[in-house]
Amino acid sequence: ESTRLVLTEKLLKSQGISLNPLQVLYYIAPASVAFLLVCFALFEYPQIAALGPADTKVTWWHLLLNSANAFALNVAVFMLIGLTSALTMNVAGIVKDVAMIFLSYLMFGSPVTPLNIVGFAISVA
Repeated sequence: ESTRLVLTEKLLKSQGISLNPLQVLYYIAPASVAFLLVCFALFEYPQIAALGPADTKVTWWHLLLNSANAFALNVAVFMLIGLTSALTMNVAGIVKDVAMIFLSYLMFGSPVTPLNIVGFAISVA
């Protein structure tokens, strides 16, 4: 993740090239799709193919809304990297992970082991 963010920052802030977040997304998206399709074909598709059409509860609206949400998130990430740095995005990701685990513990009672606490303390430190 860090490598991807640093390379994205270099692409956004390189000398002589002025790319906005949509242009960066235009160049990065095809590579992302290629890698994700391989993982999908190996891990996800066999489980989906085993289900019948009546067993799948995902509609086209779900896929459309999820795609729009992912697009907006990617544009926001590239804007943040362009305005600040990849380091800021990495720190924000760590804070998001800690907050998500903490809220999951508070709201849903998800188990948190001492090893989890030590791991997050190390990542925040």
